[in-house]
Amino acid sequence: MTTSIPYYYPLRLSCPFSLRLQHRGRLLDDVCFIHRLFYDYMQSGKAGSDLTRRIDNAVIDARNREEWKSEYMKERALLMDIKEEGREEGREEGREKERINTERERERANKADERANRADERASKAEAQLARYIMTFGELKDV
Repeated sequence: MTTSIPYYYPLRLSCPFSLRLQHRGRLLDDVCFIHRLFYDYMQSGKAGSDLTRRIDNAVIDARNREEWKSEYMKERALLMDIKEEGREEGREEGREKERINTERERERANKADERANRADERASKAEAQLARYIMTFGELKDV
């Protein structure tokens, strides 16, 4: 069944067949009838106009061509290989960053250990000085 609606006849909100679509986050209030039919075809897969029937026939023809299937599969395999290479590069970069972070943390921990060791040495020296003082002058008395 064909319609007599002109190609660019916009459907208004008051029209019972109006379609509310969003494009880039913006609500589209007016949608051309042919666009409505195309949208319906994309949603349901059922051709409702001459244009969508031609598109559907072209899709069926494309699916049935072995040469195109072969090319598609080759292209798909190539894309999968490229994705895997990208993932591996990402993993490698992640491992490198983790190695660098681990080295930084190790350096930070080593510096903290060195500071703690120096503090222990100072405490030991202070204890030794206090012991010498006590031996020389006797016990400390509260003043």
